[in-house]
Amino acid sequence: MDFLCLEFVNSSWYITHKLFNDPLRNNDWLLSFADKWNIKSLSAPTEAELKRLIDMRKHLAEIFAKIAGGEKLLNDDIEFINGYMSCVSFFRVLNVDKENRKLYEEPLVHGWKWFMAEIAASFSRLYSSQYVNNLRICQNPECGWFFIDESKKKNRKWCDDTCASLMKVRRFRQRQKEKI
Repeated sequence: MDFLCLEFVNSSWYITHKLFNDPLRNNDWLLSFADKWNIKSLSAPTEAELKRLIDMRKHLAEIFAKIAGGEKLLNDDIEFINGYMSCVSFFRVLNVDKENRKLYEEPLVHGWKWFMAEIAASFSRLYSSQYVNNLRICQNPECGWFFIDESKKKNRKWCDDTCASLMKVRRFRQRQKEKI
């Protein structure tokens, strides 16, 4: 299951891996990321908007860490999310073409407030779904990626096979050192 909020928070991983810079500060990356999630017609963010995006990501990461650790959210956390969702007004549009009919919501103003409201709404959908019980943090201390555990036993420790293999190799090497 994919959630905009998870991918947004996990973008901080690139600061210390692969790209070695914050992708939120890269306008091309940020605009293509928004486009990937069907949030179009955005221009490059202002410095103030960029600061709000970075602050939002940091706070959401703290909230995800609480959830993954089994903690309950505080009222301040809920107000934080609701604050972003309340910044944007919508109207509904019915789209009919040939045999497809779709009702969707269209924001009154397209901008970074809309993008942040969509991230907050994504978090709300995650938090109010059964997937919230399967939110995990990769146990590789150099990773920290948030993921939804979709395994049958719900006991995954790593975000993917790469981290799992890396940790197994580290444990093996540590055992070999201890034998010497």
